[in-house]
Amino acid sequence: MKMSIVKQVVIGFLISPLLLGCIGGMSYYFLQKVNESYSNLVNHQARAAFDSHVIQFDSIQQMNFLNA
Repeated sequence: MKMSIVKQVVIGFLISPLLLGCIGGMSYYFLQKVNESYSNLVNHQARAAFDSHVIQFDSIQQMNFLNA
């Protein structure tokens, strides 16, 4: 089945935006997943850092109480 040059060009111009849209959609989806993972990691590390400061503060208070 042979197609004319005009049909081939039209099909090419129709397929190109579809492929571009699919690639753009996939890129957006995976970028959102990376952003969500990064946000979770940052929140987890911030909470861990806060907890470590609380532990450090409490241990200093206990040491001062025992030395007094």
